[in-house]
Amino acid sequence: MCVLAVRVRAGSLPALLEDLARSPHPRRQRAALDVDTVVSVVTAVSRFPLFRTGLFPLECVRRSLSLYRALTGMGHPAIIHFGVRRHGATLLGHSWVTVHGQYLDEAGPTHTFTPIYSYPPPVAAGSPSSSGMELLNA
Repeated sequence: MCVLAVRVRAGSLPALLEDLARSPHPRRQRAALDVDTVVSVVTAVSRFPLFRTGLFPLECVRRSLSLYRALTGMGHPAIIHFGVRRHGATLLGHSWVTVHGQYLDEAGPTHTFTPIYSYPPPVAAGSPSSSGMELLNA
């Protein structure tokens, strides 16, 4: 999680997500924990006081990036989403992770956020896969 704080600020989000999706040791077999266990551990660690300092991204971003990395590294088909919604004159942002369309560790109303970026991007039927930023029609 400490490395993620630096990487979030040092480069582009699509490049970071592509790197996180790659397994660091593709030939080594890794035991896959169940999704609920991964969510519990990552959520608990992301709430440590150390990670609440200004050096680290907001909790939803650090939790989502860490969940995405852990789950994809274990072979789970995780998708990370970033969305926005209006609250009066303010634009609010949020990030979350889904596996098989299920929201992970989301107690709040995530459905009220309009997704503007998801990774990996959705692939339309008959179109080539894209590794760039995809805006979603909501």
